[in-house]
Amino acid sequence: MIILYGGSFNPPTLAHYGVVKLLNEVYNPDKIILMPVGCKYPKPELAPCEKRFEMLTLMAIDFSNVLVSDFELTQPFAGTIRALEYLEKEYNAKVALAIGADNLVSLPTWIEAEKLIKTYQLIVFNRTHILSHDKIKEFERDHKVKLDIIDYDYEISASKIRSNVKKNKKHLLPSVYKYIKENHLYEKEAK
Repeated sequence: MIILYGGSFNPPTLAHYGVVKLLNEVYNPDKIILMPVGCKYPKPELAPCEKRFEMLTLMAIDFSNVLVSDFELTQPFAGTIRALEYLEKEYNAKVALAIGADNLVSLPTWIEAEKLIKTYQLIVFNRTHILSHDKIKEFERDHKVKLDIIDYDYEISASKIRSNVKKNKKHLLPSVYKYIKENHLYEKEAK
């Protein structure tokens, strides 16, 4: 099994690191593919693509089965489903998608959402204040799928880290913190 875990990773935090550890513990996948969104992704304060890719690479070093993919950095964005199809073909293996509960809420609006939901296993990291048990059951009933739910309550946001990297460095791997400082990332927000 291959698990795709995508996001802006702006920057990659210990919460992201914990998700990767849990994916390994629960699923023991052949590979976990970390995939940062492309630079055209409409998100404020998005660090340059190559910087986010390099920070993710620093995070991936700790795991023998984790790779960082530049697929969304080098391809025109055509939906997460294209990345899943690409990985399925590339590795000739079953592919699952790991997402946060906040992404599950918006998933029905994604490109070819129904096909994605019906075709790929969905692993959802839920924070109790985001999705109730009833909301999860409602999503499963509405889309006729069974979700894999992993409760995960690591309370830190990347935007909080960006607002003051030094104050929030405890939520970053030391190597990622060092990279941020050496490359003068997120300095504007801290002033």
